[in-house]
Amino acid sequence: MAKIGLGDVIDMPVNYNRQYHADITKEVPGESYYGLTRAMEPFPKKQTALCVMHVWNTGLDPNIPWGADSPVAGWWRAVEYVGRAMSITQNVLPGVMDTTRAVGIPLIHIATPNHSYPERFPQYSALREEAGAEPPKQEGAVGPNWREWYGSQMWSSENAKDIRKGAPHLDFAEDVVPKEGEHIACTSHELNHLCRREGIWNLVYVGFALNWCLWFSPCGMVDMNRLGYRCSTIRGATTAVEFRDTARDQKALEYAYWHTATMFGYVIDLDDYMSTLSQFVVRWPDR
Repeated sequence: MAKIGLGDVIDMPVNYNRQYHADITKEVPGESYYGLTRAMEPFPKKQTALCVMHVWNTGLDPNIPWGADSPVAGWWRAVEYVGRAMSITQNVLPGVMDTTRAVGIPLIHIATPNHSYPERFPQYSALREEAGAEPPKQEGAVGPNWREWYGSQMWSSENAKDIRKGAPHLDFAEDVVPKEGEHIACTSHELNHLCRREGIWNLVYVGFALNWCLWFSPCGMVDMNRLGYRCSTIRGATTAVEFRDTARDQKALEYAYWHTATMFGYVIDLDDYMSTLSQFVVRWPDR
């Protein structure tokens, strides 16, 4: 049986980026940067939250199974990181989430806006009502709808059909379903309202994918960092969208870690996160 530790502040090993000193006498000045550097940073438990973002059942649900012969195989042909996400969802995130719960750090599950799957959770309906109407959107460009054609060229119209076919089955993955009372948010407005209400400003993101949704989607780092939140991630508890020239060595993921540590917050090594939090969990023998 686990009991919450007594510490209100956890000294967390983190990696931050030192973008100096470029040696302009060298052929490649940037090779002289210090780069990612290890430090200890205080994480106040009550002001910190683990944001579990877009951890879906893609590939793990019998209605949208993984594999070349899947009825939605076009989805996997366009979104190649799903295979890696499935492994992290089943083998990494449950331990990260349970350890986080055990030390009293709140979890915030971030779901997809305008989708039905978070609606069955009463805590989400309550938050949405409490947060109130979304702020009005600024009027944008006056021009043609270029996004539809653009998207069809990027994903291919054939694969897009499978994505649309599978989308109604989208849900939280079975291994990470929110527990009773755990927070759920879908929009940056809702997440900001929740964090302000709870006094949370230190957000640690896990989920998929770092250089896509975790940065740019509603509730992502771009929106929240602009509102003053520190947004970090855990190395090994996320992955990235790769392209042809980076896929073999996952170089886009390495860049995404650097970019996160440069613009948004810190990168925390998975072993550091788990071992540090485990020190704050007192285990009593079962009776």
